[in-house]
Amino acid sequence: GGNFYSSDGWIPDNNYNKETRDWYSAAKNSLRPVVTEPYIDSVTGGLVTTIAYALRNGSTVNGVVGIDILLKDLSEMISDKILSKSGKTYLLNKDGLFLIHENPNKIQTINFFSEFKGIEKYKQNFSSDMFVKTKTASGHYIAGKIINSETGWILVTIGNSKELYTQLTKSILVILIMAVVGFVASLL
Repeated sequence: GGNFYSSDGWIPDNNYNKETRDWYSAAKNSLRPVVTEPYIDSVTGGLVTTIAYALRNGSTVNGVVGIDILLKDLSEMISDKILSKSGKTYLLNKDGLFLIHENPNKIQTINFFSEFKGIEKYKQNFSSDMFVKTKTASGHYIAGKIINSETGWILVTIGNSKELYTQLTKSILVILIMAVVGFVASLL
């Protein structure tokens, strides 16, 4: 019996019932904002996730507010956050399936640990809140953090360990040179 507003002007047809949507019922039954697993949006045809929150007056739910986020938009925000030149950053679901990948065919079909052979033994470390390993047997650095405790989504970045250490070594060298120059200047 409530109202539906859409920023793109979409008007649901008469048989649209928001109360049958997963995002609506999950938010209605939670005291916190909920994030849905990705699904194909019927309007855009794109892969989206919904963030929803129930508006309450005491124990009475007055409505649910939600926002759909296209995963391609989320991908643009995340994919350029890298630690090394050839590094990659991904968003994974709790089972390790890609939610964000540069190849759309791998989203929700390929497991991160199948894609990157040689780091399977670190899979159990992703059950902790945050994980960092700077040098794996396969020559990669890997860092991951669970970003949503309800969905178990993991933000992970991976790349070549040598590149990471090269950048760190250059940074340390610059700091040392500046320290020596500063010390010499103070002596003079």
